[in-house]
Amino acid sequence: MIRRILSRSYLGALLVMLYAPILIIIVFSFTESKVLGNWTGFSFKLYTSIFKSGVHHSLSNALWNTLIIGLIAAFASMI
Repeated sequence: MIRRILSRSYLGALLVMLYAPILIIIVFSFTESKVLGNWTGFSFKLYTSIFKSGVHHSLSNALWNTLIIGLIAAFASMI
C-alpha cells in the first residue's frame, strides 16, 4: 500500500518536472513582451509577426523546416 502510494507520487512529481517548463513557455508565449519572464498581457502579436512577410524570416524558415521534417518522419514511420 505505502509502496504503491510512493511510486505514484514519484511518477506524479516526475511528470510535473517534465511538463511544467513546457506549460510555462506556452503560457508566456502569448505576451507582447519579447522577454520570457515579463508578462505584459495576453496577445497574439508574436505569433502574427511570424507569418507577416519580411518579419522574422528565420522564424518562418524554422517553422517550415519543422513541418517538413515532421511530415517526412510521419511518412517514414508509416512505411
